[in-house]
This record gives sequence, structure tokens and C-alpha cells, in this order.
Amino acid sequence: SSSSSSSRKQFHTPSVYKFHEIMTHKIEKFDFQSVNYTNFNGLENNESDRYINCWIQILFFILPLRKFIKSHVCSDLNCLACELAFLFHMMENSYGNCCLASNFIRCFRNIPAAVKLGISVSKEGQKQPTTPSRLQNFFCFLLDRIEQSTISEKSKPENFKTESLDKINSSENSIREIVREKIPQFKKTNGISDVMFGLHFRKSQRSLDEGQNMTTNRITYCIHLIDENLTSQRDYTWANESSKSQLNSKNSSRITFTDVLNNSLSIKQTGRAFNNISNNYNFATQEIVFDRLPNILTLFCSELKKKDLEFFQARGDERSSNDSQTSPFWFPLWMTMKHEKREGGIIKVISESSTIPNKPENEENICIYELTSVICIIDEGVPRQKDQIENHSIALIKVPLHLLSKQAQSTNPIVRTGKSNQQLKLNKSLEDDRGRWHIFNDFVITETSVNDALRFDSRWKIPISVIYTRVDLDQRFSNILPKFPINSELYKKCVENSLKLPKQLSFVSLTNDEINIKPNYLVAIDSEFVALTAEEFDFREDGAKILARPSTLAVGRVTVIRGEGPMEGVPFIDDYIAIPEEICDYLTRYSGLSQGDLDFNTSNHHLVTLKTTYIKLRYLADSGCRFVGHGLETDFRVINIQISKDKIIDTVELFYLPRQRKLSLRFLAYHLLQTIIQSETHDSAEDARTALKLYQKYEELKKNGTLEETIHNLYNIGAQTS
Repeated sequence: SSSSSSSRKQFHTPSVYKFHEIMTHKIEKFDFQSVNYTNFNGLENNESDRYINCWIQILFFILPLRKFIKSHVCSDLNCLACELAFLFHMMENSYGNCCLASNFIRCFRNIPAAVKLGISVSKEGQKQPTTPSRLQNFFCFLLDRIEQSTISEKSKPENFKTESLDKINSSENSIREIVREKIPQFKKTNGISDVMFGLHFRKSQRSLDEGQNMTTNRITYCIHLIDENLTSQRDYTWANESSKSQLNSKNSSRITFTDVLNNSLSIKQTGRAFNNISNNYNFATQEIVFDRLPNILTLFCSELKKKDLEFFQARGDERSSNDSQTSPFWFPLWMTMKHEKREGGIIKVISESSTIPNKPENEENICIYELTSVICIIDEGVPRQKDQIENHSIALIKVPLHLLSKQAQSTNPIVRTGKSNQQLKLNKSLEDDRGRWHIFNDFVITETSVNDALRFDSRWKIPISVIYTRVDLDQRFSNILPKFPINSELYKKCVENSLKLPKQLSFVSLTNDEINIKPNYLVAIDSEFVALTAEEFDFREDGAKILARPSTLAVGRVTVIRGEGPMEGVPFIDDYIAIPEEICDYLTRYSGLSQGDLDFNTSNHHLVTLKTTYIKLRYLADSGCRFVGHGLETDFRVINIQISKDKIIDTVELFYLPRQRKLSLRFLAYHLLQTIIQSETHDSAEDARTALKLYQKYEELKKNGTLEETIHNLYNIGAQTS
């Protein structure tokens, strides 16, 4: 309508908040540092489930949680804790570059429960809008999976063993609990998720029909701060009757954060509920009381209902007109909570502040919380190209000061709007020495001010979740030292951990003398890929065909060869990867793989899971190996592993003239080694061995002083034969 279109024109979404898309086939050439001036790592957004990027970034900056996750490893095929640990390792070692969460998303997508819950698409390319329910359900689902993985005996490296290819923990119970209950409920297990995010509560249920009473003790990982509590009068009865009139008052500007949160922490409601005793649904009164102060308090505050948006718009207008320094934001920067043991064990907010308060001495039941992150849905109000979703999610994170570089510790953060560098006017009294706010919009990362971070607008910037963290969280877990479970013993377990063994192996495993790899040990590597999805093309108005979406690749075979020592040139890894997804194209001409090679029932090769191969490669990388190969950027990208640039020797770059095309492995082998390769198809063992010989040839030419002349001759030959 004309009215809606005119209202959309009344606001401008800053460029740093907008959705930035890069065509997949152009990613390798994109300069990510042009949109990220920090040392933190962005996440690519070309995956269909990209909405999870904001949660990954938030969890990454919870340092005790990161230590816990990185110390986990198990053999479950679809363990999200393992994949998150691998991803965190990549993010720690990328130093401001961009990471791809493809393995994590593939693992997430292969869990049937995630698809049934609607938090993941069944295959790449499907589009779903970013909604508050998806963000909440993913958060709860991920923490539940992490909880179940980390309390299992299989989380110990010595128990690493793949029992069967089709073993999947579907967490069907988690689906029912998340969907059925307004507050997602889980059993107490005292695992990582419980320790970090667990909100313990008592749920008392009294049947009005049968007069039966039932009390259960459960935990949840989040609570709703706003929903029916503010926007309708349904059948809620507030446990704190003193503020009931204030909550229901027409003058909504008087509603404080403390009022809403305290009432969200102690709720009574009447309605139909399932009775476990009678095994039937009855009318009942339910009371939920939270009774333990959590380490991290996660609040969901909007379902994108009209009244919710109006509420936050009113809070934004109120903040703009409020000159008081004590309460400039509706969400307080700091708050003090207390465990009232004399009031039935409830927890409640006793104060909120814009500066860090002092904790009373000898008060163990009082905790101070700091606002550390916010998730917002950004609606640009302008339809994008066909099949694209209009909204997306971003994370606003208060990064601890000790993690910031000198550049990021500047006192005048700048928000880059795309048109000019607009310096924000900061309220100096609100800046503290604990951290600086940053916008994490996929791979676009920018430092911002607290004013900008907590300024919301119902037209385009809508808060979905706010996270408060105990100020003493790091100190409470300071004695936890990060463990590095990917060691030589785990490597040996992975070597023994095959899904299927051929009659004759095509490799010789590292010997006991070789297993303790020394830094800079040289290995040659090559990988072959298959396509999970087909390429998609569009046509321009002039009829020209252009690539709209390249095919999604998955690694099908990895070969690693010794680059030095008495067994130089002999493979010690030659893994064929079992792929759970449906394969669209084996790319046999380029991969040498054909139908049946990666199938457990028909393969005649050494078949393993991707996780098994990944751990072996991680061990080589962590040991400081140097990797030589041809076109390794693509290989490592598809494998989804981070290798330090100073440990990569790419023969594509060794024999390359700037602004010229890059020479193929086959061309270099023929003219430098007088060897014919890839005559019919590709073979990763042959290609890896050839790359090793080319590197040795490079060193020889460099030593003789004929390298530059040889490279020019190669390009002259290429020009004559093209």
C-alpha cells in the first residue's frame, strides 16, 4: 500500500546493519578486510541456515564456554559440540579473516530433529525467514545437544569409536518439550549447558478437576521477558501482585525492566495441561518459580507481534527523551539479582544501573550481571531479489577489553555507514573498562558505541534476545585449563577407526617413530570432491546465461603423502569419505570418484567418516606440518579447516606471474617434470605426489637462479599452445 511504502521511506538502515551478499563463486576474490577492521573473524552467509551465525559469535565470546567446548571430542557422527569445537578453533586462528561454518551446518542439517523442529532446512538452497521462534528453538536445541554430548562417556578421547554409519541421536524428546511448553524444559544433568545457562525452576501443577498436586524440578536455558505478559491479559496471574496494576497501566512508559523480569521469573497461569498421573489433559493451575541464579541469563523479548514492537518503540522514544544518566536505556547495562531463600527460594532483580554497582560484602546470594550481547532482527524494508528473505539477524556483543587489539581500544569507535565514516557522539559515563560493543553482521564487523548498540527501532532494528552475564564468570572458571584432545593417541584411534577396510590398503600409516611429528614436517596433500547440489543459472535480458549459484561441494577423498624422510612419496592417509547426503554428481572426470565408491555397502576403498579424516588433518596442522599441494585454498575451504598461511606451499602460486592466468597441475607436470598425469581422470595420490615433485623442482630452479626465466618460458609456451 502507499501508506506502508511511505512509512518505509521514513527510516534509513545504516549499511553496517544491512545484509551483505557475495556470490559464492566470487568469495575467494573478495576482500573481507574491507568490511572488517578488527581482529575478530566474520562468518560467511552463503548457507541457507545463516541465521545461526549470530549465536555462534555470541557463544564464541563466552570464554569459559569456549574452553569447555574446545576440550570435547567424541565419535558421534552428528555431534554439534565437536563441530562447534572445530569451528571455534578455526575462528581463533583466522586472525580477522572470514570463516565458513559449512561442516557445522551440514552436521546440524543431518539431524532429523532439527529439520522437524523447523530450525534447519532439509537441503541447501531452501529459504526460510529469520523469526524469533527459530532463533530461540535453535539456541535451546543446540544447548541440549551440547549437554547430552558432553555428559556422555563417549566425550572422552579414549572411547573414540564409530559404532555404525547410521547412528543418529535424534533428540525426539527435545522436540516435544520445545514445541509443547512455553518455557523449553530439560532434565537436570549438570553438564556444560546446565552449568553455563541453566535456569533451575520448580513447576507446581494443581488439577482443578481432580484436585491432584504435582511438582517437578526442571531447567531451561532461556525465558520470555515479553510476550503475553505485556501484550494481552489472557489468564496470567502475577506472583508479584504489587506491580500488577503498574504492568496493566495504560501509561506503559512506567513499566520498568525490573518489573517485567521479576514477573517473568515467577508466573502462575490457568489452562489445560497434561497430567502425568491421570495420563490426560485437565484444567489446572501451574506455577513456575525460578530458584537458582544462573551464570548466564538469556532472555527472549519479542515474538514480532505488533504490540511488542509498539512497546519497544515506546521504550526507544522514552530513552531518546530521557536526560537522566541513571536509566538511559530500558535494558539496564547492569543489574543486581538476589536469591531470596526466605521467600520460597525465588530469584529476583533488586536494582538496575547504568554503571557497575558494588556488591555487598558477605552476600553470597547476590549476583551482579552485565549486559553482554543482544540479537536483533534487521528488516531493511526493501524486497531483495527473487527467492531472498527480507530480514536477517545480527549480534551486538560487548567484547572483553583484553581481547581487543590496540586499534579496537580507541575511545571513539566509528560506525561505517557505507557512505561516510560517521563518528558517534559517546556518552562517556556509559563507557567502562570491561569491553567495547561490536556489531557482528556475518562477515561485516564494526566497533560501535553503547548508544548505537542499544538503540532500537520497531521499523527495522528489533531486539529478539538479550544476554546478561555474571561479572565474575571468568574468575569463577579461571582454574579451568583448556585441554587439547587432538593428540597422537587420538590420531592413532582415528587410524584404527575405519568404517570399511579394503583387501589391500593404498597407504602405509605413520610408524611409532613418525607419529610424534616435528614442526615443519613436509607433507603433500590433495583432495577430490563431489557435488551435493547442481549449479543454478539465470538469464539476463540479452539472453546471456550467468551462474546464479554454484554447486555445493563435499570432500570425497583425501590423500596425504610423506614429503621427506626414508619413506618420502609414500601416502600415510588415503581416506574415502562416507557422505550421508544424497550426491548429485560424482564429477568423475575431475575427481576419479564414481557411484559406489563412497557407499558403505558397495565401496572397495578405505571408507571413513569426515570427522575421522578431519581430526587426522587437525593433528597434522596442530603439529606444525607444512602442506604442499596445487590449489590448496579450494581444498581447505571445502574440507572446512584453517591452516596457517605460512604452512601452505601452493604450487599454483610458486609458478605464477601477476595478472596472468594460473597454470594447471597437468601443464606444469608435463613441461617441468616431463610427466603425463590426469590422462583419463584425476587421482589424489598422483596429484599430491606430483605437487611434491614440483615443489622440489621449484627449490632446484630457485637455487640455480633460473626460476624467473623458467616461469616466463612456461607462460610463453602456454600462449603458443592456447
